[in-house]
Amino acid sequence: MVNEICEAVGKTLIDRKLSIAFAESATAGRLASEFAMITNAGKFLRGAIVCYDAALKIELLHVNPDLIEQYTPESMEVTRAITMVYKVRSAPIFILVLPD
Repeated sequence: MVNEICEAVGKTLIDRKLSIAFAESATAGRLASEFAMITNAGKFLRGAIVCYDAALKIELLHVNPDLIEQYTPESMEVTRAITMVYKVRSAPIFILVLPD
């Protein structure tokens, strides 16, 4: 079943000719998966990267290893760094999900 909120957001993105992309860690692709289930998702969903492992965050998303060592791979600081790299390379809208 498609999440009603995601469906409404997806329709708005299509209507406004916008796109969205995700960089996920702790959510392990859950958000991108929800949006991918929406009818015509290909019109707005650019894609997603799921990077759980610290080494992948360094290699694939170019997160500074010192930042990961200073905090944790799942920290707010590392998550922000991921979105800054991904924002430049992907869609005009990006989603940042921070751990509690």
